[in-house]
Amino acid sequence: MPDHTTNLNIYGLGVAVRTAIPEIHTWLQFDFNCYLGSSNQTFLQIEVFGEQAPPSFIPELVESMHSPEYVAFDDYPKRYVDYYGRAMVLFDYAAETAVMYSADLPFLYEKLYLLILSRSGEKLDRQGLHRVHGMAVSFRGTGCLFLMPSHGGKSTLALSLLRDKEIKLIAEDTPLIDHHGIIYPFLLKLGLSEQQIPGDASPNLVRVFDRNKWGKKSLLHLDYFAGQIQTASCPMRLLFIGKWIHGKNPQISRISRCSAFATLLRDCVFGLGLPQIVEYFLTSNKKDLLRKSLIALSRFYACTILARRCIPYCFLLSSDSEANRTVCMKFLNREINHGQAEQSSASRGEFNYRDARH
Repeated sequence: MPDHTTNLNIYGLGVAVRTAIPEIHTWLQFDFNCYLGSSNQTFLQIEVFGEQAPPSFIPELVESMHSPEYVAFDDYPKRYVDYYGRAMVLFDYAAETAVMYSADLPFLYEKLYLLILSRSGEKLDRQGLHRVHGMAVSFRGTGCLFLMPSHGGKSTLALSLLRDKEIKLIAEDTPLIDHHGIIYPFLLKLGLSEQQIPGDASPNLVRVFDRNKWGKKSLLHLDYFAGQIQTASCPMRLLFIGKWIHGKNPQISRISRCSAFATLLRDCVFGLGLPQIVEYFLTSNKKDLLRKSLIALSRFYACTILARRCIPYCFLLSSDSEANRTVCMKFLNREINHGQAEQSSASRGEFNYRDARH
């Protein structure tokens, strides 16, 4: 029987993971440090085994879903997922329970981590809290959201901005928004390259994780940013659409709300880049398909409100991270300090690195 239980409380949603594998227990505590603790009600229970699944684990069923990464077999409400022998998972949609098997511990943990985020994310969706694929910080109590594609430099930008003690981290990858233009923290850890890890970070605050698709990543514990973690929700005011520019002169300029909304559709409504794993998110059950449609409508409404209430900008990022930081911090100081973001952006137009240095 598993002898380690990790309890998580993610905005009131209880998750219990039972395993006899010390590494899994340790990794969970590192990554979900901000959400350790029991909830009044456990909605998701997972058992994790570091061994191959029994030969009779999957009954004789015809596949229901197929991808280059997995094959799924349905006996609704149960779904069996075979990751081509690397891992086996039994997920019960009615009971919200999962049993996971794999002798490949990094691969097993990656699937566990994503399963937790996927199921808790869907539950939060139903409560009107929607994840956005982006990075968010607060500056003097004002929320700033940066929408950038996968591997677009969100963590690098967050790390550089956090050098200013007035910046607080809301989320490095998936902040939450509601139907009132409010942004909520979703705090896990910072994923960086080995070269980006600060030299003064103690070894116990760094964990190296070998990801299935993307190779090794160094994870920086949020305790490194003591005093710079946003723990409460705050109003969203500034929305930045990040794009790379070939050059060393980053720029920030006003864009239309329609352009910003189109990116919100990508990063929230369609959820590109979000950890909403298809093999656990989509089912063939008609009632569940209706629930998914309602989630999409709720996301759409939240994005509409956000696009109306935020002031949208395009942030052209250069290969020079220090230049990006300089432009961004001077811009935030100017706009938030004076409380005239709408008027100043309309009159000044483009704001670039040359402006920031003077």
